[in-house]
Amino acid sequence: MRLRCHVHRGFTLVELAIVVLILGIAMTIVAVNVSVLIPHERLRGAANNIGNLLQYARSEAAATGVNFAVVYDLDENAYWLLVPRTVDERYEQTRTRDEDTRIVYLPNELPDGVEFEDIQFGEGAKRTRGEIHIEITPMGTASGHIVHLINRHNDDEQFSVELNALTGRVTYHEGYVEFEEVIDYD
Repeated sequence: MRLRCHVHRGFTLVELAIVVLILGIAMTIVAVNVSVLIPHERLRGAANNIGNLLQYARSEAAATGVNFAVVYDLDENAYWLLVPRTVDERYEQTRTRDEDTRIVYLPNELPDGVEFEDIQFGEGAKRTRGEIHIEITPMGTASGHIVHLINRHNDDEQFSVELNALTGRVTYHEGYVEFEEVIDYD
């Protein structure tokens, strides 16, 4: 007769506790790294949204043959598209700003912690308060300017969105970039 020795396979309580501890440490490291990225992505996302609105306004002005305007409200950290009432009915579901001529379309607020620092035009002119209207013509021309954004939640990180007056091209820059009158022959 043979004696059988039963060997139990599995993990001890100590081994399981060590695995849980290692997973907890790894999750903490991942969570901390992701939370550092969120404020940076808010700033980059706000810059992309402004650039996209400028490009959208340019294409709509060209398609409809009428001027559109992008409005920045530096006091409220908001921006939107002003659309001529005569364009078509797809804009009618938006809130009204000027009953006679234009309606507000695609109103946006900057994300939490992101603010307009200023908007800079040619010859060094800067605006830090109030509403600024940028007219965009059917030919694609507009007032060249740079929107300077700042992230108050991430060591005052800055980002710049530049609209070239001649080409209508939108360029993104990390940091605060000064406006230069540039003629782009591309």
